[in-house]
Amino acid sequence: MTPSSKTQNDDVLRNLASREIHSAMRPKTDDETRDYQREYVARDVSFQERMWRAALVLHKIITSEEIGWSECRRRKFLVDLHDYFYQMESKRCLSRSNFDFCLKKSFGTAVNKVHIHFDALFNPFDALCKESINWRSFLFYLHFAFIPTTSCEKQIVKAFSVMASDDDIDPTLTSSKAMLDLKDMGVLLYPLVKASCIREVLCVVDDAWAEVVSSRYDLETSIASTKVSIVVLKQMLEQECMKSLFQPSTLTWGKGRMYPVFVCKWEESFYTDTLLSLVKESRRDVAIANKLIRDDITKKQALWREWVSFALYQRSLRLIINTVNRRMEDKLLARGLRAFSYWSCRIRIYLSRKRYKELSSRYHSAILTVQTSIRGALGRRMALKRLMSFVESEHQKNRSEKSRLLMLRGIWGTTKLQSGFRRKQARLLAQERRELRARESDVCNAMEAQSESFRKERRIYERQLEEFYRLKREEYHRNTQIQSKLERDKVSVRTLRRRLKNEELQNVPPDNTEQNLTEEWLKNWETIIEKGVEDIKVHTRHCITKPDNSKRIKARTAEVLARADNRGIPLETKEGKKIATEEMIHIIGEEERTKLQSDMNAAFVEREQEKEEARWRAKMKKKEEKARATIHAVSIVTKACRIWRARKELRRLCLETYEKEYDEINHRFYYRNKTTSEVTWTKPKAMGFNEMPTKDEWKVLRDAHDFPYYFNPKLVQMRYNPPANQDMCCGTVCHTWWREYPVRVGPCPYFATQLNESDGMRYCEECYR
Repeated sequence: MTPSSKTQNDDVLRNLASREIHSAMRPKTDDETRDYQREYVARDVSFQERMWRAALVLHKIITSEEIGWSECRRRKFLVDLHDYFYQMESKRCLSRSNFDFCLKKSFGTAVNKVHIHFDALFNPFDALCKESINWRSFLFYLHFAFIPTTSCEKQIVKAFSVMASDDDIDPTLTSSKAMLDLKDMGVLLYPLVKASCIREVLCVVDDAWAEVVSSRYDLETSIASTKVSIVVLKQMLEQECMKSLFQPSTLTWGKGRMYPVFVCKWEESFYTDTLLSLVKESRRDVAIANKLIRDDITKKQALWREWVSFALYQRSLRLIINTVNRRMEDKLLARGLRAFSYWSCRIRIYLSRKRYKELSSRYHSAILTVQTSIRGALGRRMALKRLMSFVESEHQKNRSEKSRLLMLRGIWGTTKLQSGFRRKQARLLAQERRELRARESDVCNAMEAQSESFRKERRIYERQLEEFYRLKREEYHRNTQIQSKLERDKVSVRTLRRRLKNEELQNVPPDNTEQNLTEEWLKNWETIIEKGVEDIKVHTRHCITKPDNSKRIKARTAEVLARADNRGIPLETKEGKKIATEEMIHIIGEEERTKLQSDMNAAFVEREQEKEEARWRAKMKKKEEKARATIHAVSIVTKACRIWRARKELRRLCLETYEKEYDEINHRFYYRNKTTSEVTWTKPKAMGFNEMPTKDEWKVLRDAHDFPYYFNPKLVQMRYNPPANQDMCCGTVCHTWWREYPVRVGPCPYFATQLNESDGMRYCEECYR
């Protein structure tokens, strides 16, 4: 006997014994068992909700802007968390301390920014209070929170790869070695099925497994083994009993034509409320994003088509204009070439004649010039010879005289040079000293003038600066008054608009459309009746010779003759027949009138019934529209109320988190985060149009001349003298901003912040160092 057959026999015996015991105890314990089942199912459903809420809280922390992680860093967090879990506990259970350690190590330096207790994440997954959790199940919850838009089949496959894998690889990857026992399918499907429906789902899974086993010959040989691989699981999901659960749901939610959202029957029936709302919201966000992308592509295509058509139109215009211009240019060019050839020929003839005359005159003048040059060259050569001989003799005389004069004047020249040099040196020294005294006097005068000019400029600048801050303060108060008046005017305008709207609704004229339609209908019927009477009279006149009409005329003739005899009126038979004919035609017309009037009354009754039905339908439609409008208005008011409360709470949190300070260098306000000490020039967007309160404090600023003055940002008030209620620094510093020499020395203009214990005096930061 194999171990598997022995195990099956033991299971059969155990089931038989349990059935007998239950049958013996059933009358006493059925009610208690049902109560316990309901309590356990409700408890499991609440635990499932808590698990999903804990996973969503951790996902919200990871994706929050407070941490500021990128998508790559979030994926690295998941991989690191799996590695740390596997290093701590290679099996499925993980203790509380190891869980906290792995989370802190995965967060790294961002753990200081996470404002949550890790026990709030651990306790929902520790349903039985064993101080240990299944870390692979925890990872699946977290992975699902990152990609909730994936289909239900893929989520089941991912849950199988996470739960069934015992390797140290990333659980998001599908491992071919992952195996899971069929009896553990409840643990696998626990995150994706409510506890109240788990038995129904497990029955469907057993049926799917049986169909897969019956269709695969390699599994029939090992029917005793209930191990399920990833391939078998995918085949189970393709069975009809499982496919019916993945069909689209009959929910009316998300069936709109603009942003369609599809939910399968599994998700509708078996997902918990938190999980189903997460899937709906995420898929709706994806549908909205896809719709925006499609609209953007459609707009771009339309703009491209308009641009192409406009470009083709411009190209055709350019071709036409270029063709016309090219023809005009060709005509002008041909005309210019003809004129140019004509005038160039005339000019060449004129230039040729002029050149011929010039060459002939130059030839005669060249002959005369050559003759003159030859005679001049011969005369100059003879004169040069005589001149050179005379110059040589005079040069010899000059050299001898020069040597004699140099010998006589040597000593006298040396003495003269020495006295002149000394006199020149003395004059230069006297000139330098006079210039030095003049420069010193100029510098002193310039310094005094510059100091006086600076003092004048300083007085003017102080008045201008004080005037600037005075105007700024007045503008601040004026803007405050204007803003308050605008708010009051807005309330008045809204009240006036509401009153005018109510008066307009009350003064709407009555609707007489129905009465006018009824009168027009009656006029049409009267016209139809008169026309019918005239037509029947004309028809009777044409058919007067018919037997029926002849009988009626004959009978009527006797009555006419009898009336005439009674009244004593002489009347012939022919005349009586004529009168009888006219009376018979009139009677037939009146009969037709009576018939048409009865038809009109029947049509009027039918019309009134139709009007009543239409009025009832309009009333019901108006009632439905009013109900829908009421629900829509309630939703809008509720949404506006929630938005108002959320903004109010967000502004309160901003006021607790941020503080508004004044920068002394840039003369601007900046905002500082009290928790992270981050600063920014822009106001937090959560404050909206509201402003954060300004501190009532004095700041030391510097003007354009580097003079210190004191400014209160809240009161918009400045002054050059220190405030009376402030503790000033007791140090002494150089007042270099006066631009004087020697430099002034006086008290430090800054506020005291430090106490010196050695002398008991208070100093600012700079003087304290």
